[in-house]
Amino acid sequence: MVIASPHSLRLAAIVAVLIGGARCGSGMGSRPEVDGAPSGSATLDGGALDVGVGAWTAPTTAPAPVPLDDVTVYAFSQTPDDVGDPQVLALAPDMNMRAWQRFDTYGVMNDYDFRYVADAHAAGVKVFIGGTTATALFPDEFPNAQFPSLSVDDVSTRDANNQPVIHDKILPDLRRGSLANPEYRAYLVRICKMQIDGGVDGLYFDEINQDYEGADFDGNEGFDAYHLADFNAYLLWRFPGADYGAMFGMTSDNLLTAGVPAGDLVNNFNYQKYLAGRGWGSSPFDSRNPLRAIWGQTVGGRPTPGAADFVNSAEPYRYGGAIVSELRDYAQRTYGRAIYLAVNGVYPLVDFQGVGLFAYNNDGDGGAEAPYVPVMAGSTTMAAQLDGTVSLQRPFLNLKTRSEALAPGAPVVLFLDWPNDFISYFFSMPPTQREDYWRIYAAEAYANGLFFAFHLQDTVGDPSATQLGLMPLYQRLAAFYRGHATFYHHVAAATEGVTSQITTSLTTAVMLAVADQKAPRRRLVHMVNHDYHGALVEHDGFTVTVPVPGAPAVTLASPDAADDITLPVTYANGTATVTVPSLIAYDVLTFAY
Repeated sequence: MVIASPHSLRLAAIVAVLIGGARCGSGMGSRPEVDGAPSGSATLDGGALDVGVGAWTAPTTAPAPVPLDDVTVYAFSQTPDDVGDPQVLALAPDMNMRAWQRFDTYGVMNDYDFRYVADAHAAGVKVFIGGTTATALFPDEFPNAQFPSLSVDDVSTRDANNQPVIHDKILPDLRRGSLANPEYRAYLVRICKMQIDGGVDGLYFDEINQDYEGADFDGNEGFDAYHLADFNAYLLWRFPGADYGAMFGMTSDNLLTAGVPAGDLVNNFNYQKYLAGRGWGSSPFDSRNPLRAIWGQTVGGRPTPGAADFVNSAEPYRYGGAIVSELRDYAQRTYGRAIYLAVNGVYPLVDFQGVGLFAYNNDGDGGAEAPYVPVMAGSTTMAAQLDGTVSLQRPFLNLKTRSEALAPGAPVVLFLDWPNDFISYFFSMPPTQREDYWRIYAAEAYANGLFFAFHLQDTVGDPSATQLGLMPLYQRLAAFYRGHATFYHHVAAATEGVTSQITTSLTTAVMLAVADQKAPRRRLVHMVNHDYHGALVEHDGFTVTVPVPGAPAVTLASPDAADDITLPVTYANGTATVTVPSLIAYDVLTFAY
């Protein structure tokens, strides 16, 4: 199951603003030849369904991500597909991480303004990312010119009672496309290839494992024919030669059999029939169900690394893997270039993690919610006060650790997801506190080996960065991070033994993050000020003591200072001591030795 939250309600606002509350019908016509489009549709008449991704295997070693060593400054600016954002051209981030998204029929056909891509490149944007929602689906999307004989019921998910899952609690008529269905995947692939043809540098997929969400956010979804067929293949692969009847309580009239095609849901095992026959059609995770843990549970945007279950393997590796493999091959074969791929959340097989920060997450220690926009008690989404005393170091490091388990080496890029309470808190803060949020928490992300995309614009009517007066700050911070890019690439977190030896004379809260670099050989000490009382409290003339292997030269860099400065240093017995002239929001000490 997918453990969902009001984060899913952002779909309603996206539709209301992005497509004006009305969804246009898809074009009809004769079925064209479509690259990668399989023939036939899902049937339960004894024909074997082919999921189209080959035999089950253990996840292979994650390939190295496409390098992003020259990308340090990220921005988030999503606009309708036929509209550009002048803020992107003015800020010229190294990457606009999600410039547009196909949603419903908007972006299905060639209604993109690809001149925006060229304009962004000309302004200095190195990486322009397009993309699509992966699972949000509406009835007017099928049939269409690509698949004129299919209805939305053919490509969408079912519950364990074999009923279509309608997500009316999010949006009227909202379905979830089944990523196990090869025809639905071909639909997404065609949309993405069209964007590659238009010149985008990469693609971003939203809500890729929400096809297990459930109408009541209870996980009762994903029991459509293609998922069921692949679940049979999964069981046969994971438990070869087992006595399936004894192991799982299967009966002779619904028994998993190796000699029958896994996709034959009439003559082989049918998990939906198994659930319904035991009265579990409305509660597939009943504690008495011996297959519940084999099917598995998942969290939206946070598949479990190394999980030995079906749902945490299928979407992240098999179906998502088939999509990204085809798109990478298409870009290389057609245009001779690599593309960057990302998914909202933390996933395998990506080149960077595009992590939306939203409420009801489980990113804190022990699965607790991380307060990604910390606010004072009594704050509301209409009037909030920043609580800058809160450090987000632990949840940031948890995200990085999860990413390394799934996609080693992929940069972790954070953004304020929308709409949800966190970003509403941000918008309802006083202007100076909105600036302080970026001064503190972008710094904390960068200091701990992650990146934070500056929020420029979304498609739900929120004020833009220009309207909020944030562009001058963004430009100043972008200049600092870009000018000190070597601080944030090819570094490794120092050992706990090193970090625990660092001391300061400060008596107030400061976040410390320490990294080592081989070339140039130096130790970096990042300091983020959390002495906050409605505003940052500056600290002057305090000492910092750091273990260093050799006598160092020490430099202080800060976005709060005009220039980097060299600091006098005392070195004895493998320890360097310096006096820091000022800490407002963020300082970086470099000990070159």
